[in-house]
Amino acid sequence: MNKREFLNKLNEYMSYELPQSIVAEKLDFYADYIDGEVSSGRRITDVIDELGDPQLIARSIIDAAKSGPDGIPGTDDDLDFGENIASNGRARNGYDSGSVYGGNTAGQGSTFTEDGASADDRREQRAGNNGIHVYQFGCLTAMLIMIAVFAVFGAIMHILSPILAPICIVFLIVWLLNRTTGGRW
Repeated sequence: MNKREFLNKLNEYMSYELPQSIVAEKLDFYADYIDGEVSSGRRITDVIDELGDPQLIARSIIDAAKSGPDGIPGTDDDLDFGENIASNGRARNGYDSGSVYGGNTAGQGSTFTEDGASADDRREQRAGNNGIHVYQFGCLTAMLIMIAVFAVFGAIMHILSPILAPICIVFLIVWLLNRTTGGRW
């Protein structure tokens, strides 16, 4: 099995149950790993044989992705990517029609070249990484609101300080006199 066949099979098996963004990320990882090992002098067939069966690798990736944040399968926080796949305009099984994978006519939308590159997957992955993430946007918004509140509070205190300072001093003197005279003042 060569690199293209390995990545095409891995893509096919993962695309049944995972969104394209995760599939693209994992395919890029394996393509980079294979390239790195080959560039260090290993034969591509040895590297692919060492990796093992793409179907087993795909099953491991799917199970890990679906097991949720706690990493334990079968708990309440497990993820279901079925709607995510369907919402991307794909059928529930994750396939688009008309793509070619090693002679098959059912696939996920792009074909790997001999070197394992997939322009569609890389372009989709880059598009998902652009912009500010929702979490970062929420933190930024909260910080800006806090700064605005402190600025308004500071401006009010600055305006009222000529009035509040004498009033506070009078209350302090009255409180001290009541305390030293036992409340008879």
